[in-house]
Amino acid sequence: MKSYPRIFMLLIIINVLVVTLCSPLTAQTLEVEGVIQLRNSSTSLPQSGMIRWNGIDFEGFTGSVWVSLTSGSTVTDIEGNIYNTVAIGSQIWMSENLRTTKLNTGIDIPLIEDGEEWINMQSMAYSWFENNKDTLQLPYGAYYNLFAAQNSDLCPLGWRVPTMSDWMTLRDYLGNDLESGNKMKALDTIYWDNTNVGASNASGFNGYPAGFRTSGFGGIWLSGSLSAQWHSSDSSQRAWLRSDVGSFGFIQDIAQGGAPVRCIKD
Repeated sequence: MKSYPRIFMLLIIINVLVVTLCSPLTAQTLEVEGVIQLRNSSTSLPQSGMIRWNGIDFEGFTGSVWVSLTSGSTVTDIEGNIYNTVAIGSQIWMSENLRTTKLNTGIDIPLIEDGEEWINMQSMAYSWFENNKDTLQLPYGAYYNLFAAQNSDLCPLGWRVPTMSDWMTLRDYLGNDLESGNKMKALDTIYWDNTNVGASNASGFNGYPAGFRTSGFGGIWLSGSLSAQWHSSDSSQRAWLRSDVGSFGFIQDIAQGGAPVRCIKD
């Protein structure tokens, strides 16, 4: 292979980087202010401020985790609700809880407000926090029972309810059970209990304490100290974050329980 002077190679690499960053394939233009350092990432530990391409999105290193640099991307559901998205590792997640009241086929999901009717449902249903759509639709989203959460048409086209494996991939990328939760919790003490220990939201996941709607006790809502989201695997477990610890885990319920949904891109 022909050998070129080192400075020429550097100019070529910078030119390719600029073109790629502005490529229509990313649907974003990334404006970089300051100095771009180029180095062999396979032989260097990442430093705060470094940029990389992960095969899906451009990411910057915060000093503890890689986060999306094109986080302005959005997705729209069948009702016109717009959601921000975030790339975390090899995955792209909504950074907001789902709010649709219809499947992506246009079929309505029944709104069930009465507590006794809720806990006896044997088909898909949704509700709003304390039956008040205007109070906490943002940031809590809708509460779906498991029948709705396991419907393959719940999320916008090209998106789906995450599996347990998806949640575990996210957890492992962010660290482990004991520390990944802090990187997923929103920097907030208005919705989260004042403790909200160690929250950094370093991942951009933006988790809020919507809690859940109970499968007993009259179908009441519990929020403030817990964030719980369904997964679509053949199980009635939910992924959870807690205000008093930095951990991430799963909690068991039955199909009549209610919880928000975070969609992940196919």
